[in-house]
Amino acid sequence: MKILFLVFIIALVLNLVWEHIHFALYDCSAGCNVSTLSFLPLPLLVKASIFDAFFITVLYLFVAALHTSLIWIYTWHMPDTVLIIGVALFFATIIEQNALATHKWAYSPLMPIVPIIAVGLSPFVQLAVLAIATYTIVQKLT
Repeated sequence: MKILFLVFIIALVLNLVWEHIHFALYDCSAGCNVSTLSFLPLPLLVKASIFDAFFITVLYLFVAALHTSLIWIYTWHMPDTVLIIGVALFFATIIEQNALATHKWAYSPLMPIVPIIAVGLSPFVQLAVLAIATYTIVQKLT
């Protein structure tokens, strides 16, 4: 259980940093209509970071279930990395396309767009990069 707490906390910190760095790539001049965690009276970037940290923790549990071990990161192999990246990119695409289609947020002209899937590069890679970074840090710390 300690490992899950550590995964969540590290993912939360990394996502807070990422969200603050790439926020300039978004255009919220018309208001970002995000209802994620609307019951929490917290700033938008904190809510987004909590959601992303939760996703990274659930992804960790998914891989743990496949390995039937909560401490799978000690026997982490390339197929795990490919699975983590694939799942993260898939869900990032769905989340971004949905948010853009429902006008939850928009991109500023500074946002690089991934061809074909038409989502921003930064949010597209965020979950994959930060999941791998989180699991690597947890592996080193435990």
